[in-house]
Amino acid sequence: MSEKEIPFDTAMPYIACSSESKEGFCAHVDTTCTAINTARTCGTFSDKGGTCEALPSFPNVTIAEYGNIWEEDPMERVKKIKMEVFARGPVSASINAIPLKDFPGGKPFDDETAIGGPDHVVSIIGWGVEDGKEHWIVRNSGSYWGEGGFFRILTGKNLLEIENGVSWATPKHWTKHNVACSEDGMTCGGEVVNHGGKKIMHFIGEEYVDPSVKFIKKKEAREASSLRTSRN
Repeated sequence: MSEKEIPFDTAMPYIACSSESKEGFCAHVDTTCTAINTARTCGTFSDKGGTCEALPSFPNVTIAEYGNIWEEDPMERVKKIKMEVFARGPVSASINAIPLKDFPGGKPFDDETAIGGPDHVVSIIGWGVEDGKEHWIVRNSGSYWGEGGFFRILTGKNLLEIENGVSWATPKHWTKHNVACSEDGMTCGGEVVNHGGKKIMHFIGEEYVDPSVKFIKKKEAREASSLRTSRN
């Protein structure tokens, strides 16, 4: 994944299907890792002569680093999750979603009797405290569900296995200025595209700077300034 260009969702919407999925329309969808299944465009309706084509150039992001957060001590695990969220933003977390199907929200999830293995992935975006109890703030999918698509769940108890499978990633590069393509994908950057060949289009990207690096530099600058002041 660190070498793979990952398209933004406008070039290939997420459909929650894989080669193992048989539910709903997934059994009828081609999910193989091909160019047209990475980023595509469809010019118009097929009855009007429109076709779908793979895009040789598309806005994307690449991954520099990724890993998992794990500690035997539950509170140390919570601490590390918080450190990652505070320093670099949301983390992904696998979860047992069955008990959440009919959970209306309005309060943090606190059912310690709910059991079951993980079957879904969500994002932990932060944490808070309500009535003296600390909870994670978690993003799910579908704004109609829960608290506008979010829910809260107590920290430090590994409820629904949410603290067992936490992962993080940092971007490497992302598209800042794209190479403009026509709607049918036949012309990109003013040049006719040969969809049968391996022509590579270029784009202007920007490199990710880890916010924790900026934080450390600011802290060191403050300490150096304080030291100079105390000496004077």
